[in-house]
This record gives sequence, structure tokens and C-alpha cells, in this order.
Amino acid sequence: MWESIILAFRDRIYLLFAAAALLLSVVIFYLFRQLTTKNESIWLAPIFTPIHFYVIVVFAINFILSLVSHKRDKFLSLAFNFTTLAVDVLLITAMILNLTNSNG
Repeated sequence: MWESIILAFRDRIYLLFAAAALLLSVVIFYLFRQLTTKNESIWLAPIFTPIHFYVIVVFAINFILSLVSHKRDKFLSLAFNFTTLAVDVLLITAMILNLTNSNG
């Protein structure tokens, strides 16, 4: 397992995806906190409450899985980080659309 972690941190593409996933997760967490404390919106609905934890948990789980799988399958390792990025991009797009929507 330690060999996999060492190999992962030597791979620049892996580090790029992991850093982008971490950065986007932090941005979403910050934006969501600002959005829910600033004004009343659809994001205060109980169904969206777990997003705070979801963003961090998804990043943590995918990052750990990508580290473990890096030695055996580099593509799978990058896929875990790409999944985190895709989820984060969808969430941030939904938040931006909600902020720019004049009806909601």
C-alpha cells in the first residue's frame, strides 16, 4: 500500500487531478456556507443539508480509493478523482444557476 501512495505522489497528472478535486471541494463547501447563511433560498431545504458533509466525504473517499488503486490501475485511480471533479462541477453549476435565477 505504501508503494502505491509513493507512486501516486510522483505522478504529476494524478496530483493535478487530486489538487483540482480538493480545491473545488473547498470552494463548494465555502460557497454553500455563504449561500445558506446569506439569504433564504432553495438550498435551505432539508434535502440539501447533507451537501456540506457530502462534498468533503466524497472527496475523502475518492482520494483514499485513488491512492490505494494507483499502483494496480492508474486509469481507475484518475477516474476516482475525475468523479469527484464531475460531482463538484455539477454542484457549483447548480449553485450559480440558483444565484442568477431571478425567479428563485
